[in-house]
Order: sequence, then structure tokens, then C-alpha cells
Amino acid sequence: MPLKTSLELLLCFAAIAHVANSVGSKALTESEGFILGKDGKNECPGTSKQITTEDACRQAIEELKLGEFGRSDAFIYLPKGCFTAKEDGKTHFNNHRNGGTTPGFTPVCMKDMVSCGSHYAPTCAECPKGHGMAWCNGDCSWKNGKCVDSKATASTTTTTTTTTARKKSKAPKQTNMEFFNRAPQPLNVFWEDSDGKLQPQGVIEPSGLMNATTYDGHTFHFKTDDGKISEKHTVKTGKGGMSRVHVGIPKSEL
Repeated sequence: MPLKTSLELLLCFAAIAHVANSVGSKALTESEGFILGKDGKNECPGTSKQITTEDACRQAIEELKLGEFGRSDAFIYLPKGCFTAKEDGKTHFNNHRNGGTTPGFTPVCMKDMVSCGSHYAPTCAECPKGHGMAWCNGDCSWKNGKCVDSKATASTTTTTTTTTARKKSKAPKQTNMEFFNRAPQPLNVFWEDSDGKLQPQGVIEPSGLMNATTYDGHTFHFKTDDGKISEKHTVKTGKGGMSRVHVGIPKSEL
């Protein structure tokens, strides 16, 4: 009987690699954000769910110490999403819409996590990892110097006041900003808080973009490591939508 196509290809790669162990002696079965399912199953334990993106699969490999990433393909007879293969000791991503069950292949599942954009975390507050707004995307938004849940903040009002003076004034208007780096080198981004202190927000690479959900009147500073570029931009809301600001424009282009 001929071997199933996807499985046959995977086993051929295993023979070439000459790898005997499935995952490695240092591999974990569970981390804060990910957990291994049962061998030969196409389902996840408890409330965990199947991984739906290659980025999440690669993050799971790192957290669970699963070793090397194999390949992304449509494996008809193997677990849907991310899975480990006993035959080659690698972890692969199955983008087939259904997947299947085959002994020797174990699903890698995700716990209750939020999307930070290109990676995942238990909460939005844990998305930045010291990188500021650049790592706060996906299910989360950067507001008032913090990474918060977009859905939660959308349901709250910004006009609640505690003093008579505040009741008479309008709440700052929220807006979405997009900073585009025109400089030939990376720009360090800082948000100026109410005390005038600069709070690091991340780095924009040359020709790179940084998105920020912020408010009218907020000021951002952009600096290079060598100090040759140092400029700031104060947000002024328009009629709505995304506003793009070009920073670090070379003097020759001004």
C-alpha cells in the first residue's frame, strides 16, 4: 500500500536528517502560554486551542524548548496547527483546514493568550517586554504609555471627571498615529509624560513604521544613538482615521 503523500515526504526528511529523538531531553510539556497535547490526537487538552499561525508555532517552540522548526505545509493526516514529529525531532506547522490523527505526531496547543501583533502573551501588559509601543499591536493598543486590551478600553469613557474644573473642559481626543522613519539610521522613540520625563517606546528602523493610539497634545521625541537627529512631534488630531508623520527627514530633502 503506498504511503500517504504528506506523511511520506515528512518521513523522507527524517531519514536524511538521521535524528532519533522526537523532541529532545530538555523539552517541556507545558509553559505559561503553551502546552503539548496527546500523541496521535488532533485536539487540545482542557481550554487550550490549536495554534493558527506560524508565528505562534515558532514562539511555542522557543518556550517549550522543542528544538528546530521544520516546515509549514498542508499535512492532511497530521494534527492541525503546530505539532511535533517523532520521526525527525522537529516541530512543524500544518495549515490544512482539518488535519488528522497519526501516531507519533503530537499537537502543540496555545493557552488563553492575547495577540501582540507578531507574538503572543498572557495579557496585553506583558506584550512590550521592554520594547514599548512597537511590541503592542494585535489585540492590544498603546495608550497613555501602557499596553492595554483594545476591547476593554473601547468600552470605557475618557470623559469621566472628578473635579468641577474638569467637568467644564473637554476630554482629549483620541487618535491613531503612524510614524515613518525617513532617516538612514534607526530612531529611538520616546513619549513625554505629564511630568516631562521621556518614556522609551521602542525603535523605528530606517523606512520603518510605528503605530500608536494616543491623544491630542501628546508629544513624542525621536533621537538617534549618536545624537545627530533629535526632534519632537506634538499630536494634533485631524478629522479622524490614521495620521502619518514623517520623522528624521534628511536636510537635503527639506
